[in-house]
Amino acid sequence: LGAVLSGAAASRDESRAVRCANAVCTADGVLAGLTELLRGAAKGDREGALPAAAAVALLTRVPAVAARVVSTEGTVAALVDALRAGDGDGDDLYDRSGGDRHDRSGGDDAESHALLAHAASAVGNIAAHPASAGLIAPAPGLVPGLARLLAGARPEVREMAAGAARNLALTAAGRKALRQTDGFVGKILVSLGSTSAGERHAAVGCLVNLSDDPSSLGSLAEAPGLL
Repeated sequence: LGAVLSGAAASRDESRAVRCANAVCTADGVLAGLTELLRGAAKGDREGALPAAAAVALLTRVPAVAARVVSTEGTVAALVDALRAGDGDGDDLYDRSGGDRHDRSGGDDAESHALLAHAASAVGNIAAHPASAGLIAPAPGLVPGLARLLAGARPEVREMAAGAARNLALTAAGRKALRQTDGFVGKILVSLGSTSAGERHAAVGCLVNLSDDPSSLGSLAEAPGLL
């Protein structure tokens, strides 16, 4: 599955990539199987969840596929589970002491960080498509999961989380979910000072999208450090 999708993406032939993605997601049992593998993240099975998250992130670049993913029972909840991979690891994954982010992980946690990045990427892809964005935004635990990633030590994970937030903020449902999550705007503000250009740009995009909605202006005005 990965070879087919990666080959399609690497060919730079967009129509071929779309055909492959549609063929894969409509094959009997594929999305259900990926969902089951993603659920393994909550049980510590990162070895199975990682390739599943990578496949979903690649598939959801296609709008029609993203819509199928969110309409498949349990897939969004499984993605939220993947965003929480490593919750029981404490400071092994990140440390925010003193407001700074210091990576304390070793090579053994590379799988965890890759899983988190792919899961956040999938959320961002789904949120980028109008047909699927409104369905994923209200998912329980989704935005808190992204907030947790924004507090992490790995810039590649934070960049994907900030990008997902930026795309969620494109829709009214997404903006509402972001506003209603305590401290989320503050974490986006912290990302403005990141050493990662991608994270900074995504954070700016998120704030711009939020500010386009009058309903969000109060939350932005109350956020300490905005100006």
